[in-house]
Amino acid sequence: MNSYNTSSTAYRLIGKLAALRKSNTALPYGTMAQRWINKDVYIYERAFAGSVVLVAINKNDSSSVSIGGLFTSLPAGTYTDFLGGLLGGLPITVKSGGGNNPVNDFVLPAHTVSVWTHAPVTPITPVLASAGPAVAQPGGQVTLAGSFSGTNTVKLGTSLATVVTSTSNQIVVMVPSIPGGSYNVMVTDSRGHVSNNVHFALLTAKLVPVTFTVNNAVPTNLGDYIFLTGNTVELGNWNTTWDGAMGPMLTPNYPNWFLNVSVPAGKTIEFKFIKIASNGTVTWGNGPNHRFTAPSEGTAFVDVSWQH
Repeated sequence: MNSYNTSSTAYRLIGKLAALRKSNTALPYGTMAQRWINKDVYIYERAFAGSVVLVAINKNDSSSVSIGGLFTSLPAGTYTDFLGGLLGGLPITVKSGGGNNPVNDFVLPAHTVSVWTHAPVTPITPVLASAGPAVAQPGGQVTLAGSFSGTNTVKLGTSLATVVTSTSNQIVVMVPSIPGGSYNVMVTDSRGHVSNNVHFALLTAKLVPVTFTVNNAVPTNLGDYIFLTGNTVELGNWNTTWDGAMGPMLTPNYPNWFLNVSVPAGKTIEFKFIKIASNGTVTWGNGPNHRFTAPSEGTAFVDVSWQH
């Protein structure tokens, strides 16, 4: 292809959606909620820190649909289609309803998509979406994504982190020299408003890769998996949830499972294997904790059997 048709609907649509993702934090960070549905129409919403994107799709090629009883997080007001009618969108009017606001009844034309948006000029309070990476060592940099304004301070637990750069949707901080462990990260703005918190794990030791293998593990059904957990941050601090424990482990040779994990060099660690069932039920291996002293450098392998 030698050139693009910059006047085509597809080209213009991509440009508008790219601009919306950049300017409205509800798209990259927001939670999604279904607002209205039938066999032809799907209306959903993404919302984050006061920013809202409401989308209505009518897939029927010939029939319009009357929309009534629609509620939204959009503030009261009249909203035009963000796409400028590229896909047949139309305006709507929202009334005040205490946060879950009613939309005046309207007719959604056949084979159309409408997008209505709102983004506050200044967030009422800082809001955190994520910290990345979620695991780091002192002196490393961590990027906090979310919605911010003005000058902000960042704490890991009770310790201040040095702000390297700051924009309206991300703050980069330097990890302070504090003990390893699990911390809650919080942002406070110049008005004293405090954000929600996100989890962060601080590592202080040099790490070495270790391959953990458990043989003849407890039987699993579809949706069940084997995980590793132990007494260090790197092993989840005995966490027994899908997000907190290490895994799921891999099983190319069932019922034997393995996982590669980085652990503190030269440290003696304790660990066990658990099964997390599809419904969240946790089954521990029996017997005492396994113990292993990691090498000071290089790699290592741990090969044990499930304790029945």
